[in-house]
Amino acid sequence: MYLQKINTALNKLRNIVDTEINIMDESGYIINSTNTKKIGEYDLEVKNKKSIDGVNKKGKYIYYFNDDAQSNKIIVSIKTDEDDSNEFAEIIGFLFTQNFEEISEHDFLKGLLLRNIKGKDIEKYCEKFNITLQGKMQVVFIEVDETISSDVENLIHEICLEEIFVKINDMNFAIIKNCEVDVNDIEKSIYDAIFSELLYEPKIGIGIVIDDINMLSLSYEKAIEAVKLGKVFIDNKNIYYYKDLVLPILINYLKDKDLETLRSHMNDGMSEVLSDNELVITASKFFENNLNITETAKKLYIHRNTLIYRLNKILKLTGYDLRVFEDSINFKISLYINRQIKKLKNE
Repeated sequence: MYLQKINTALNKLRNIVDTEINIMDESGYIINSTNTKKIGEYDLEVKNKKSIDGVNKKGKYIYYFNDDAQSNKIIVSIKTDEDDSNEFAEIIGFLFTQNFEEISEHDFLKGLLLRNIKGKDIEKYCEKFNITLQGKMQVVFIEVDETISSDVENLIHEICLEEIFVKINDMNFAIIKNCEVDVNDIEKSIYDAIFSELLYEPKIGIGIVIDDINMLSLSYEKAIEAVKLGKVFIDNKNIYYYKDLVLPILINYLKDKDLETLRSHMNDGMSEVLSDNELVITASKFFENNLNITETAKKLYIHRNTLIYRLNKILKLTGYDLRVFEDSINFKISLYINRQIKKLKNE
C-alpha cells in the first residue's frame, strides 16, 4: 500500500508542478514519473550503484530512499536546482505523508500494472472488487497524442465492452484482455476505430500472455517495450506484438561496443542501401510479403521487373540476395543493428 500511496500523490503533483519527479524501485526501474516518457526506463545513477540511502544529490537530481514495513524499497528522484532544494524537500515530505488507504478499482488496476501494489494487497483488492486471480490474460498498451486523449478514451469504451480498461495518463491507455474467451483481435478494432474516426495512427503494443494476475505488470511492461522497439525497428506498422520481436529484443540488449563490432564485420554496402529510401522501402515491403515477388510488386505499384532490378541492386551493394531466406535474415539483422546504433546516437 505504501507504493500505491506515493504513486497517487505523484499523479496529483503532475498537475501542479512542472518539475520532473520519478518513482523507481531499487534497480533504478522508473515505475512512474511526471515525465511520462521516462516510465519504463532505468535511472543509470541508481542502476549502477549497489544502494542509495537517505537523501543524496547527484547532478541535477535529489534522490530520496525509503524502505517501508513491507520491504517495498522505493527511490524518488527530483530534478532540481540548488536554489530549489528546500522547496522540493517539502514535496518529498508531501509524497511520503499522504494517506490514500481507500482506492478505487481503477486505481487498483493501474497500481497493479505499474507494480505499485504487491503481495497480500493484490489478493485483498481482487477479493474486494471481485477480480479473478487466475486465468490467461494479456495487456494491450495504447499510445496516443494527449490532444486527442478524451476522444480516444470514449472510443475505447465503446469498443471494449467486455475488456478491462485502464487509463494510465493522457497519452497511455491499457486494456486487460481475457485470453480465456474468444477475443477477436481487440487491438486491431481499437486501431481501426481511432484511425477512421480521428484520422490518427496510434501505436499499440501487445504484451505476453500470463496466467496469474500477480504477473500482469510484466505483460504491461512487455507491451510498452513492444511499442518502443516497434517504432525503431518495424516499418509501416503501428501494432506490435512482443512475441514477434525476437530480433529487435536481442539487438536491444547488446552493448554499444558489441553493436559497433557487429556492424564492422558485416557488409559495408549497407550504408549505401540505408541512404537510398527507395531500396529500404523495397526491402521492408519484400519482408512484409514473405519474400513473394509478385505480391510485393503489387503492393509497391511497380512492375515485377522493376522489383527484381532493385533486389539485384541490393545484392550488388551488400552481397545479400533477399530472395534467399538466409541472406534476408542477415540483411534484416544488419538493418536492425544500424537502426539501433542510430537510435543510441540520437539519445
